[in-house]
Amino acid sequence: MDGTLLWLSRLFSRTPAFVIRYRWPILLLITLTSLLLAWTSATRTSLDMTLDNFIDQRDPAIRALNEFRSQFGGDDSVFLVYRAADDDIFSARSLQATQELTRRLRNWHEVTADELPERINGNRVDVTALSRIRRVQSLTTLRIQQSEGDMLRSVRLVPEQIPTDPQELQQIRERALAQDDLRLAWFSDDGRYGAILIQTTFGADPVDGFVAAVDQAEVSLGDSFSAFDDPDSFDLAFD
Repeated sequence: MDGTLLWLSRLFSRTPAFVIRYRWPILLLITLTSLLLAWTSATRTSLDMTLDNFIDQRDPAIRALNEFRSQFGGDDSVFLVYRAADDDIFSARSLQATQELTRRLRNWHEVTADELPERINGNRVDVTALSRIRRVQSLTTLRIQQSEGDMLRSVRLVPEQIPTDPQELQQIRERALAQDDLRLAWFSDDGRYGAILIQTTFGADPVDGFVAAVDQAEVSLGDSFSAFDDPDSFDLAFD
């Protein structure tokens, strides 16, 4: 043990003199090594920030989640954050643009190759990739709960027919900002930014030829349960 410590002491004492004597070759070697490491980090390194990589895959909760995915499909989604061109996502122009984009994403099968650019960021655009879209939610499709007496109504935050009257648009803004669950999730407090959630089938292994009823293009959620203004229009009995 004493011999080893003595040898290390002699090595450390001789290192400064060796470095000073061969300083230029050592400096060149360090520079080349640093450049190589920087180039490798920039071109050969990728970061996977998915939540699954931060959790132990042997955890019982993760195993249960993977079992759920194997039975019901993946839960991969795309969350788009956009800024209104007029800095007001509640304006008639912005709401109409959001509604149209939502409709186009939902009805992706109506989109033709002529309507899309040939390449985006150097990658060829493939219209069939839109078939991975399962569900699209935006400001124009959200519903809120309203309590009126003994009645609970589920109404659209934004009417299907976008109003142009400034007073009606202001009411939509006030109604939206009053929803704590929606603020900072679907739009910013200042109304400049909004969000669109695109749920996909990535990560799922669908059965060949299977089409879920809720995924069919002709299925939509109507407003029949919002028209409760006339209590005599329906008959409900309960004990």
